[in-house]
Amino acid sequence: MPKETHDCHRRMAAELFNRVWELLDQPVRTADEDREMLDAAHGSRYHWRIVGSPKQHCVSDWQVSRVWASLGDAPQATVYGRLSLALAEQHHLG
Repeated sequence: MPKETHDCHRRMAAELFNRVWELLDQPVRTADEDREMLDAAHGSRYHWRIVGSPKQHCVSDWQVSRVWASLGDAPQATVYGRLSLALAEQHHLG
């Protein structure tokens, strides 16, 4: 992968990840902000899957789980929480 492409994926992953935390930290969100938060979490996960390490994959799955939990969708939160846990165990991430 060209360095420019790699750097673009890395930048997008980090920016989207940070945007999710901004939205999660808001005491009140609109429905549009909830959708943005979910899209940003999945977008960050996508980009980390391309250029990230197992630790970043684990953290991105955890963040997606956290977003689903904050939206009240326990089944989806559980799916991504289990993915995160499996990666943590597989790669001894603690």
